[in-house]
Amino acid sequence: MKNILLSLMMFLLIACYPFLLLDGGIMRGYDGKPTGLKDMLDINGYYNIARILTLSDKNGGYYKPDTTRVIFYEDGIVLYGFPTISYDSIGRGGQHTIPGYFREIAANPKGRDAKSFYPAIGWGRYKISNDTIKASVVMGNTLNSAGVSEYWFKIIDRYTIETLRSDPKHKQSVVGNIGEFIPLDIIPSSDYCWLKKKK
Repeated sequence: MKNILLSLMMFLLIACYPFLLLDGGIMRGYDGKPTGLKDMLDINGYYNIARILTLSDKNGGYYKPDTTRVIFYEDGIVLYGFPTISYDSIGRGGQHTIPGYFREIAANPKGRDAKSFYPAIGWGRYKISNDTIKASVVMGNTLNSAGVSEYWFKIIDRYTIETLRSDPKHKQSVVGNIGEFIPLDIIPSSDYCWLKKKK
């Protein structure tokens, strides 16, 4: 009986952990009000961060060039990484630009491209502390796959950020990489962010 009770408690803890991350963690106190970040940093686009990841596997460590993209929304939502190709462009066998992809998502926020964009990336919340943006990002698209990573960015000027910190549990180092601003005419709304729906 004791083993059954212990097993049941472990199951409930594992099943509820993602809800605790969101309700008791990064989304606690979220009100959607303007953060004032747009007065410090241009957020009408995204930040392209070229980096060298330090990874490890069973054979030791190795380096891998990589690029990630970050969008900061004025309402406190952050988007860390996003897909850059749509289902339509895959079907046509062509290359899809980020501006074109975003126009399609903005024009039809419940369409096929939006369905691959909104759930398949790292959404999170940021807070501002002086010249530093502290972002907590859920790396996964459902509560069951939720794992929270933290990224800090120093604001260098209106168009440049520098990574200060990344979550060490992912065994990667992205500290000291520069994020350059890429302006866009249209950015998909954060209103369809799945974290807002779970709030």
